[in-house]
Amino acid sequence: SNTQNTDLDLVVVDDSFATAGLQFGQWFDDAGTWRHYGYNALDTIQDGIDSVNVNGTVDVYAGTYDDDLQIVIDKDMEITGAGKGITVLNPAGDTGSSGDARGWLLVDSGVNLDLSGMTLDGDGTLIYQGIRHKGTGTIDDVAFENILYNESGPDYQGTAVAAFNGGTGDLDVTDSTFDNIGRIGVVYSGTSGEFSGNTYTGKGAGDWLDY
Repeated sequence: SNTQNTDLDLVVVDDSFATAGLQFGQWFDDAGTWRHYGYNALDTIQDGIDSVNVNGTVDVYAGTYDDDLQIVIDKDMEITGAGKGITVLNPAGDTGSSGDARGWLLVDSGVNLDLSGMTLDGDGTLIYQGIRHKGTGTIDDVAFENILYNESGPDYQGTAVAAFNGGTGDLDVTDSTFDNIGRIGVVYSGTSGEFSGNTYTGKGAGDWLDY
């Protein structure tokens, strides 16, 4: 028989929970595991991040997620998706153009994040930095698409990953893809790490930059 899972070391996120008629605090059968809606089964990625234990895992199920203007990761964790093109994040609006507001995803200083198996698609919005990363960790098997911030001027911006942690550790970016990026795929500034197995597709001729 199934047992009720109250573990916050693993939190699952599914955009269909909200439309499934579940009530806050309700137990339900999630493919053979009894989960607690509103505690370890949530609708939005930010709610999953806020709820999971330090060093826990947020498992983002297949779907399209556009609930959060800025997603803030403020503790060590792993965030996994069901795969590129299967788990898709869309921003709820434009990012800012200065300071931490530039980041669609913001990884705080001292945080280790392992991110994998999803697409970050900024289509239809202005995204200065897809991930503003002040921490360490890994980005593996992630597709970055349409990370643009007035790419033809006046800003000529759009960076998929901006990594700067003051030399406190590595950020590895592996087996990921970069398509229709405003300016830079990954910029390392005072941060070390491995960049391998990635594919960057330029925008072709135009009034913009690709590097």
